[in-house]
Order: sequence, then C-alpha cells, then structure tokens
Amino acid sequence: MLVLTARQEVDTRVRCWTWARRPDAEAFSLHELRARCRALLRRKREARLQLRAGDLELDRLDHSARRGTQAIMLTNKEFSLLEHLMLNRGQCVSR
Repeated sequence: MLVLTARQEVDTRVRCWTWARRPDAEAFSLHELRARCRALLRRKREARLQLRAGDLELDRLDHSARRGTQAIMLTNKEFSLLEHLMLNRGQCVSR
C-alpha cells in the first residue's frame, strides 16, 4: 500500500494510513504518482536522469529512448525493464 501526502506531521500521516486501509478508500491516479516521481527526480541533483550504454540513451524524465538519432517507442513495461538493465549494467540480474 502506498499513501501520498504532502503533510509532514506524524499524526497526519498515521491518519492517512488508517483512512487508506478502509475498504471504501479511493485509489490515487497513476498519472499523479508519475508526476510526483518526476518532480522528485528533478529536485534530486545527483539522480541520473539520462542513462547511456553505447549509442543507446534512456531519458528517465521524459520516459523516452533513442538509439543514435532514432527514437524508440517502448511500452511502460519495456521502458522499466530497459531502465533496470541499464542501471545494473555489467551485473547479473534476476527475473
């Protein structure tokens, strides 16, 4: 379970967890989660926003890939898999 909140008070966060466990709790938008993750990546200076392997380039902020000058269309799952492989370049990865 994931709770998104801008509040920093512990009591507020605990109330959010309690509320989120109710059966009538509404799910948040995946678009909102994606936007929040992008905002966090923009703020974090040491985050690698572009990954490169040879002439293959992955832009984690724009969620795009290109080889040389040619754009590559990827599904979300394909993008995530490629990102994981590029982040773990040179290492064995499990399924």
